[in-house]
Amino acid sequence: MDEIIAPIAEPTPAKPGEPHPTTAAQALKPAPGAAPHHVFLVDGSGFIFRAYHALPPLSRSDGTPTSAVLGFSNMLAKLLSETDADHIAVVFDASGRSFRNRIYDQYKAQRPDPAPDLVPQFALVRRATAAFGVCQIELAEFEADDLIATYARHAVEAGAKVTIVSSDKDLMQLVTDKVTMLDPIKNRPIGDAEVREKFGVGPEKVIDVQALFGDSIDNVPGVKGISAETAAQLVNEFGDLDTMLIRAQETAAFDNFASQKVHHLEATIYKIAGKEFNIGSTKQLGEVIFDKLKIPGGRKSKTGNYAVASEVLKSLAANGFEIAALILGWRFYSKLPAYADLQSRSIRRTCCHSCERWNSARWRRA
Repeated sequence: MDEIIAPIAEPTPAKPGEPHPTTAAQALKPAPGAAPHHVFLVDGSGFIFRAYHALPPLSRSDGTPTSAVLGFSNMLAKLLSETDADHIAVVFDASGRSFRNRIYDQYKAQRPDPAPDLVPQFALVRRATAAFGVCQIELAEFEADDLIATYARHAVEAGAKVTIVSSDKDLMQLVTDKVTMLDPIKNRPIGDAEVREKFGVGPEKVIDVQALFGDSIDNVPGVKGISAETAAQLVNEFGDLDTMLIRAQETAAFDNFASQKVHHLEATIYKIAGKEFNIGSTKQLGEVIFDKLKIPGGRKSKTGNYAVASEVLKSLAANGFEIAALILGWRFYSKLPAYADLQSRSIRRTCCHSCERWNSARWRRA
């Protein structure tokens, strides 16, 4: 994506009566003899939609809607007053289809058109950005994510630290020791720990999890039967999607690996329980945990059985009850053979779309 830098850096002619917008080259090019210190890249499109939904409908005397413009301007003014950044740019999605629609024609196909009262505010927001004297960047067929990723990489290579002002989960793959995010509404930094809390993996593995799980917001399919939690477990177990695909193709070895894990976990669970029982039975499992082992916190459902769903077991495991963690592991590895079959038939078909979606934004590969 480096080739996009040159065309974006060209000055955009100002319309009569409008302030001239700063160019991208001015935004990221330090003054002579000075190296960039801190670069702020603002997800402008995200700002617009958050502002639009945060405020009640407002309009000018001529009826032009202005709520998104006002909210956007307030957020940008606050950001400018508080940041120590020496370089800043607001990055927008270009209107129309992106290059991803050529890769996968159903990309974002389910999304409705923007609200009629929001459409005229897009141009006004850009005029407001120019009035603040802040660089604004957009490029036909590219999304803000793509441009933010590329500029982040260039800024880091120039020696700067980068703050991406957004809470968009798709941008979390960019987080490193040099690149952080800032949620502008909650005023909360998003670093490695926050990414792991959300995805269950580090930033460098986010695209693998998303490729497996998909993204209903963008209409990107995942692998049928794999939840976000299971996707993270698979990635943590196998290291990355490529390794998992190789293991999935080696079906016999994969099944043997899962079977050994299951048998080991069963033996340990039986030892703690003091007897063998059907671990897959909700009734028997609840009786062992809460009646036989006297673990506190048991609650029965309308069926008369104890609740032993994943969330219950996670809570028990977090409180130091080893058997709960072992049962979660048993459930995971018991499902792996079925996932192997799904992967051999489905992963390559579905993940090709997902990987294109997220790999294209990842700055290491931009």
